[in-house]
Amino acid sequence: MNKPSADQLAEGRERFLAAHPEVRAKIDALSNAEAEAMSTTLEKHREQETTREIEKYARGNDIDPVELMFSLAADTAEEFAQWSEAREKAIKAALGL
Repeated sequence: MNKPSADQLAEGRERFLAAHPEVRAKIDALSNAEAEAMSTTLEKHREQETTREIEKYARGNDIDPVELMFSLAADTAEEFAQWSEAREKAIKAALGL
């Protein structure tokens, strides 16, 4: 597998929220009215906001946001290494290297 599945990414977001209760409280406080104002479902709005919080955390700690998400979603070090290697290959191919 070259990248995490949707279920693995969801598990990664859940792991992040479990480790950051202040962020979980913020995400849990989101309302249906806010989601409707964004023309989305509450579930999707919470997913997007959690992802934004993960990215914010990563940037604030000088961590690559994608690598952080991979580390949260991976069940094993081997899985993380496989995703990271596939990403690196894709970047090099896109740059023509």
